[in-house]
Amino acid sequence: MPEQDSLKTVAKISATGKRPRDFVYVDEFWRADECWPHYFFNDQLWVYVDSYNAELVGDEDYCRIIIDAGKNYRWRYQRDLQERENVFDVLQNIVRPVSENQLKSLGFTLDK
Repeated sequence: MPEQDSLKTVAKISATGKRPRDFVYVDEFWRADECWPHYFFNDQLWVYVDSYNAELVGDEDYCRIIIDAGKNYRWRYQRDLQERENVFDVLQNIVRPVSENQLKSLGFTLDK
């Protein structure tokens, strides 16, 4: 039944013309190579991909990939929402186990 309730909520939002501004595409752990300064459990990194459709004054659209190794150590690849397909292409090009060198070559920046 909770699934039906969710569908009703989505239908209600659609009927009122409201759309979510935030959307999460990936929220999972990926295997890392042995060269990272630290990891989450089992030598894994947290991979998070989301987008934001700015509808509030002063906000900016974006689509981004965040790869986090914990302890405020993360790599970020971010583009305007219009370049979402480019962000997904970069995501598809990440080879596992994930290395920092490949992230650099794909255009990620260290976001401490």
